Amino acid sequence: WRTYVANLADRERKRAAVKDALLRSVEGNQRGIMHMAFLEWMSHARMENARHADRIDKDSKVAALEKKVEAMINREARKLEKYGEMLGSKQGRVLSGMAFSAWRTQCGGLATELE
Repeated sequence: WRTYVANLADRERKRAAVKDALLRSVEGNQRGIMHMAFLEWMSHARMENARHADRIDKDSKVAALEKKVEAMINREARKLEKYGEMLGSKQGRVLSGMAFSAWRTQCGGLATELE
């Protein structure tokens, strides 16, 4: 890939040099230099506009992904809130069931250690 990019840049430099020499010989030295500078400025402006449009496109995609992640986080927070309310509410069965399950697990581990 690096070789391809280097060859492409070298080819572009050679093309620009030939174009510059041709314009200077056809239009005269001063006018050819001005015309070449103008053409290079136009080329640079086009490249910058394309790069700017690409950056805007990527930024909009990133913003959309951030919104999706925020929505997922909010949805998970609502679920946690719902289950926290279930645990902390008057439904003691859920909380006591969890406590007895944890106690049974701990006691099972202790019973095997004592044996």
